[in-house]
Amino acid sequence: MAVWGPGRLGCEVIRAMVGLESVELVSVLAYSEDKAGRDAGELAGVGPLGVRVTTDRAEMLAARPDLVIHTNMDMGAGKADDDLLQLLDVGCNVITAHAYGGLHLREDGAIERFQSHAVAGDATLYCTGVNPSFNVEQLVQTLSGACSHIENILVRDVMAIDEAGEMALELMGYGKPLDTKLSDHLRSWVGQYLEPSMRVTADLLGKPLDRIEFSSHLGPAVRPVKLASMTVEEGTCASVALRYDGYSGDEVFISVEGLYYVGAEQRPADAVAAEYIEVKIEGRPSLHVTVDLKASVHDGLDRYPDSPDTPIVYAAAAGPIVQAIPLVMAAPPGVMRTPPPTAHYDARFLRRG
Repeated sequence: MAVWGPGRLGCEVIRAMVGLESVELVSVLAYSEDKAGRDAGELAGVGPLGVRVTTDRAEMLAARPDLVIHTNMDMGAGKADDDLLQLLDVGCNVITAHAYGGLHLREDGAIERFQSHAVAGDATLYCTGVNPSFNVEQLVQTLSGACSHIENILVRDVMAIDEAGEMALELMGYGKPLDTKLSDHLRSWVGQYLEPSMRVTADLLGKPLDRIEFSSHLGPAVRPVKLASMTVEEGTCASVALRYDGYSGDEVFISVEGLYYVGAEQRPADAVAAEYIEVKIEGRPSLHVTVDLKASVHDGLDRYPDSPDTPIVYAAAAGPIVQAIPLVMAAPPGVMRTPPPTAHYDARFLRRG
C-alpha cells in the first residue's frame, strides 16, 4: 500500500496502519523536498518503518502498491482527476479523501470516465473520510432507521481550526472585516464535499432535493488571536459559519452547517466540546445525537501524545479510510459507492394518504 500526501491526514493514516497485519506500507509520495528521503514512520511519529518518502511519482509506482491512499492537498473540484485516472490506469486501487463521492452528480461525464478507466485497469476507486461519507451518509442514514417520519435534518460540524494554514485562513476570511463577502470559491470548495452527501442521503431517504441554498455568517474576535500563521485582530472575523439548506419541494429537508473558529473565546456558547458533530432529526421520534471527538474519553484528552499538533478530526477521517481497505480490495473494478445501512428511513415506503 502507498500513501500519497503525508500531511496531517496522510500521517494519521500511517499511524492508524501500524500494527495491522494485513497491510504493508511500501511507498509514500510527498510534494515538499524537506520530506524527501525521510523514513515515513519517523515523519508520522511512530518510529522507523523502513520506507523512505519520495517526491517522484514513478518511484512510488515502482514499488507496485496494489492500493494508494490519496490524501494530498485539495486544490478544488476535479483538480485531481488526472492523478486518480493515472492510478486506475496502471491497476492501483484508490481510496481518496477528496470530494469524489458525487461523481455521478457531475455534468462533465465524470462517472462514465472514471468507471471506464477503473474497469480497464481492473481497479476500484472509493471516496471516504469524515466529509464525505461519515457525517451525512453513514451517521444520518443510520440514525434515520429509528424514524417512521422525518420532517427535517440538521447536521452541524463545530471545529477549532487554529492550526490551519495561512492559505486556508485567508480563503475563509479570518482577520478580515465582518462585512467581507466570502468568495464563490470558498462556497464551491466546501460545497463539493457537503452537497453530494446531502443529495445522496436525501435520495436514499426518499426526499430528493430540488435545490441547495447557501448562507454564511462571520463572527468577530472579542480580543486579538495570535496564530502560528497570522494574528486575528479584535473585531475582525474569527469564526465562520457556512450553511447549506437542501430543499425538497418548498420545504428544507436537510441542512448541513459547518462552524469553524479560532481562539477559545470564539467557541460557541452552546458548544459541548472544542470539536464535535451534532445531528438533529425532527420527526417521529425526534433525535439529537452529539459525537464528541476525543483522543481519550476516559482521560479527557483532545490530542494524542504522538501527534499533539494534529486536530482530532484527522483521526476521525483516517478511521473510515483504513476501515475501507478490505472493502475496496474485495470490490469489483469500478467506482465504489458508500453502502447504505441495512435499515434507514424511506419517505416513499412510509408515505401516508
